[in-house]
Parts: sequence; C-alpha cells; structure tokens
Amino acid sequence: MHVDNLKQVLLAYFGLLLLSEVALAFLVAACFSRARLAAIVGPVALFACCLPRYVFFGTDRNENVAGKKWASLSSVAAFCFGADVFAGGLLCVLGCIMSLL
Repeated sequence: MHVDNLKQVLLAYFGLLLLSEVALAFLVAACFSRARLAAIVGPVALFACCLPRYVFFGTDRNENVAGKKWASLSSVAAFCFGADVFAGGLLCVLGCIMSLL
C-alpha cells in the first residue's frame, strides 16, 4: 500500500465533496429569502441527499448498478458509495489502488 497515494486520493476525495457541499449551500441559500429558514433547510437537505445510499444498503457492490448510478447524481450519495469502496479495499488490506476505483 502506498501511503502517499492514499493520502492524495483521500484529500482529493474529501476536497471534491467539500466543493460540492458549497454548491449545495449556495443552491439552498438562493431558494430562500430568509437566512433562518435556509439554515434549517440546509442540514435537512444534506441528510436527504445521503438517504439514497441506505436504499441500497442490503445490496452487493455489483448489484443494481443502474440504480446506484442514478442515485449517485447526488454528490453526497456518491460520496457514501465511494466510502464503501474505500472501506472494502482497506478491509481486504488492498489499500487504495487505482484499479479499485
């Protein structure tokens, strides 16, 4: 396992998630004229974007791929699916290699 490669991939992975979260925050802020209401809806929207991952909780990684691709249009759900791939690779002591991604 290349530790430097793992650090770079995880840094890029979390960095891209944070960039998409900023875009989601701007989208929520643009939809509401009151800051208090937007502050309440923001975390709820983030949680709702994570829920498609739990629809596929009992499925294997290679089952229902088309449904998972559609669910991955939400960046948070895609992050959750990718975290499962990372965790599976680290559990099998394969590390983070590009052929897994």
